[in-house]
Amino acid sequence: MQPTPNPYGYPGYVNTGAPVWPGDPAFGLMTNGGQGPAFGRTTRRRWPLVLILVLLLGLGAFLVYWFALRDDGTGPVTPGQAKSAQNAVRGYLEALAAGHAQDALSFAATAPSDTTFLTDHILGVSMGYAPITDIVVEPPANAHATSVTVQATYSLGADHVAASFVAIKTGKYYFLDKVAKSVDVSSGFMDGVDLGLDGVVLAPGTKSVTLFPGEHMLALGNPLLQLNPNMVTVESPGDTASRFMTAPHLNVGAREKFAAAAKSKLDSCLAEKTLETTCGLYVPNPGNVSLETRTITWALEDGSSTDFSKADFTWEAGSLESTAYVSVDVYLSVYGTDGAPYKIDMNINSVVIDFSDPDNLAVSFGWSWT
Repeated sequence: MQPTPNPYGYPGYVNTGAPVWPGDPAFGLMTNGGQGPAFGRTTRRRWPLVLILVLLLGLGAFLVYWFALRDDGTGPVTPGQAKSAQNAVRGYLEALAAGHAQDALSFAATAPSDTTFLTDHILGVSMGYAPITDIVVEPPANAHATSVTVQATYSLGADHVAASFVAIKTGKYYFLDKVAKSVDVSSGFMDGVDLGLDGVVLAPGTKSVTLFPGEHMLALGNPLLQLNPNMVTVESPGDTASRFMTAPHLNVGAREKFAAAAKSKLDSCLAEKTLETTCGLYVPNPGNVSLETRTITWALEDGSSTDFSKADFTWEAGSLESTAYVSVDVYLSVYGTDGAPYKIDMNINSVVIDFSDPDNLAVSFGWSWT
């Protein structure tokens, strides 16, 4: 084949005498103004676009992390999935404030062995006495350590609480080393009387109870008795006041009820037409005298009264009886069948109230003949 001339006047055209096909470097000289292969310039124009695309993808990923995935200490905390020590504390306190016991327990590194009183019911009652509000959890200095001490403040009712928590990282999440406190309540027990906490009766012989932070009320099953103090305050799981000291006392209105019961009982007895009354007062039948029983009359001597409101009913700790020492003069009068009058005097010197059944007080009198 003979070399052909430059038929189109391309600059730099070289005729080697051989056919020139696409893909041959010489083809570029014919089709690209003699400036070399076209693909080289195209690649140089595209790389800035690729770089911009990479940067945009990176920025998008960062924004998704920052606004959706980052645990920044302010967003909602999924129970048991705190991604920071700060959020473990915040999620736990917010669960308590909301009355969600299981959510609060989900932040425990080790679940408490006794969860009897770690329930929504008890937590709801407790928050009713003293709600947890104004929660502020400070970002810890060593936030990425596996064991982190976190400081938090909050209001417990009217009280301000500053507490420390220890958060431990397990896997991807942080958990708290303590979420509840064991409190000794043994001083509130009394033989024969139930002891309840926030409305739930404790099993006999219970020495301690495990409680969430909050206010908790102890009450004896007999309403004529009360505990003083009767409120258990747990400020935080690390609260050092682990022993609750209390003691049973007679309720404020108990003595008034005792006095009323004693008056009612004596009034009833004095109305009886028998030598031996239901309240223990009696006169033996003289035996050698026939009595007209229909003439039997029990009565108070002048100056005596069945009003025991001024009586000092005392109580000994651990007892279900209360005693008042009094002086009430009474007498029995009766006629014999022969028409002769008889009179027997006696003095009531004490009143004993058995209140083991607070709805049915048992009254007895100490007395002697005079």
